[in-house]
Amino acid sequence: MIPTNTASVAVAVALATAATPAAPGLAAQDASADYTEPYQRQAFEIYRTAIGFRTAAGHGQVPAMARYLADEFRAGGFPAEDVYVLPQTVPGGEETASLVVNERVPVRAFFGALEHWYTILNELAGR
Repeated sequence: MIPTNTASVAVAVALATAATPAAPGLAAQDASADYTEPYQRQAFEIYRTAIGFRTAAGHGQVPAMARYLADEFRAGGFPAEDVYVLPQTVPGGEETASLVVNERVPVRAFFGALEHWYTILNELAGR
């Protein structure tokens, strides 16, 4: 997805930061004061809020965090019909949830990505 406003950029940055370790040789920013761009400050706040949820088993906060992130995706420009929070009950009876965000891409971009991966897989296979 190409973000269309600072809110969607902030969501993307916050989620990418949560899942991506820093590359070797790159230092993370030390404090929120290092974030000067609006999307950086917003990403920091989203991330700070998200990690504040106690989502370990037994705390019951996963549904609340999923709803919070869903609201941020919607505020960031994702159509409401493309953002779902799916309630679930795990063995043992604890309520949890899954967050599903559909990202729409142009058909040309989709097929371009397939071509790219086809090339990479062939190179890896030695063809």
